Amino acid sequence: RVPVLCTSHGGDLYALRDPLSTALKRWALRRVDALSVVSRAMRETVLTLYRRVPVLEVVPMGVDLEGSFTPAPESTVQRTRTILFVGRLVEKKGLRFLLEAFARIQDEQHGQDQRHPWELHVVGAGPLRPELERLALRLGVAARVRFLGGVENRRLPDLYRRAVMAVFPFVVGSDGDREGFGLVVVEALGCGCPVIAGEVPAVRDIITHGETGLLVPPGDAAALALAMRRLIADPDLGRRLARAGRERARTRFDWRVIASRYHALFQGLLGTNASDSH
Repeated sequence: RVPVLCTSHGGDLYALRDPLSTALKRWALRRVDALSVVSRAMRETVLTLYRRVPVLEVVPMGVDLEGSFTPAPESTVQRTRTILFVGRLVEKKGLRFLLEAFARIQDEQHGQDQRHPWELHVVGAGPLRPELERLALRLGVAARVRFLGGVENRRLPDLYRRAVMAVFPFVVGSDGDREGFGLVVVEALGCGCPVIAGEVPAVRDIITHGETGLLVPPGDAAALALAMRRLIADPDLGRRLARAGRERARTRFDWRVIASRYHALFQGLLGTNASDSH
């Protein structure tokens, strides 16, 4: 018998919550030899569904942190007055709270040098874009917010390298959907970009507040604005967080590390299967 490994990245676990989907997930879990999930938070959620998965491993998502998502050489770093958001334009990404926080910061810029204003660059597409564009207009920041749409993956590293910070204001959606991991956080850290993120459970596997990034309560625009002001006012703090974040990402989430963990998982399944057949 060939052993069966199932891998869950989050949306399949958190977003599909109706009775039929829940029953199907339990049915599938009863038939696998092993399940891998991408965060400790997901592991706890799986155990509320079905506690008897034979093997349940946390194996994070991987990023190429040695070839693609790497920092620019220190001598060539040219950061612009840009705050970067990357993600689908859906509720759980929390962009509305970033727009509100950005508006607070813009209000503080009045009377200061307006020749080099701060901009918010939004990378990603999704069904909430029209609503979010209208919100930017109502908040009076539409001229400073650039909705770039989806971009090719190969362009992302340069965007991270040029930004002063990347902000990922994750929240739990009204339907219960939430981040399973937070891959964009790892991408930003890999490029040496300081990160602020909403403190949903999965992100704690990546960010330790004050050490490898800044965490804020989900859905709190005031706290988000305060964290953004900290990085604007203290570039040295941003550099320290970025260095520590890059090192954590490189040692835990580079594809070579993740591939090794999957290899060990496969070997364990094959070994178990071989011993069972004798």
